[in-house]
Amino acid sequence: RIRVGLVSSYLREHAVAWTMQGLLEHLPKDKFEIFIYSTDRRGQPILPRIAAVSDHQHVLPHALEPARQRIAEAELDVLVYADVGMETLSTCLAHARLAPVQCATWGHPVTTGIPTVDYFISSDVAEPSDAQLHYSETLIRLSGVQTCYRRPAFPTVHGPTPIPDLPAGGTIYLCPQSLFKIHPDMDRPLAEILRRDPAGVLVAFEGSTATITARLRDRWRAALGDCFARVRFLPRVAPMQFLAILASADVLLDTWPFGGGNTSYQGFAAGVPIVTLPGRFLRGRGTAALYRHMDYTGCIADSTETYVDTAVRLGTDADFRAEVASVIRERSGLLFDDESVGRDFAQFLVAATG
Repeated sequence: RIRVGLVSSYLREHAVAWTMQGLLEHLPKDKFEIFIYSTDRRGQPILPRIAAVSDHQHVLPHALEPARQRIAEAELDVLVYADVGMETLSTCLAHARLAPVQCATWGHPVTTGIPTVDYFISSDVAEPSDAQLHYSETLIRLSGVQTCYRRPAFPTVHGPTPIPDLPAGGTIYLCPQSLFKIHPDMDRPLAEILRRDPAGVLVAFEGSTATITARLRDRWRAALGDCFARVRFLPRVAPMQFLAILASADVLLDTWPFGGGNTSYQGFAAGVPIVTLPGRFLRGRGTAALYRHMDYTGCIADSTETYVDTAVRLGTDADFRAEVASVIRERSGLLFDDESVGRDFAQFLVAATG
């Protein structure tokens, strides 16, 4: 069997694990032997669904030399790094030649720039025509959407919206991304959305540290002026509560130039319209790729002005919002359990190992 290793620090309840799960499930057991390597410093357990589709699971010591030795002992044919650039140890490991074929993928959707990483595994529908220019690696464009993502199960919510302290009849513009994705270039458009929709409330989740939240709060207080009174920061919550809040939103606001991935799958599963402004690079094109896969482009903006126009129309025109939500509910099935990307991934691994 082809011996395939996967290195990641995020094999717990995390977007990286959720997006990798479907790809691993499409590697036939009679052809592939799967080794999982976690670099999580906090000792969090590997997601059971990831462990179940693998043959071997290892939590690497958080020291470079013993970690390299542990991987080298497996004599892998292919080593896949799920998120180079997001965590120190896996990024350092990628500089070593620990398998004849080494790949990175979209857990961190940016080229590694590392000579020992041979391929970057991406999505054909998400990449622009000149995408190879953006990578030091050889770009592999799998068919279909970015991964074989399993449709999430949403909790049943009874009673009022799970977002507290909202004005009666307020429009919920939810930006559910990690706060470090909210670029200062977004501040003026967000202020314009709130000015044009006096009933609008901008909602975001607190950051991973109090400092990150405080900095964005201060930045928005200055940039949004009087509209800042209609900003709400929610505490970080468990995954099922996060899904309930997501489903209660009227409009989801994608970030740019680094956009959403996992949250866009979840938003579309909930049938909530997402406004997106795609950029030149993969990291800002994920939501637009999902829309294009559904053959709907009405919420893909081509400028900050159309981003604001689309968001405000969704927020203030209930009929238009219902129309877009209906299209999403009817077509979102195309985004989930996409077997074509899994088959392509398996075929690539076979071809790459010769």
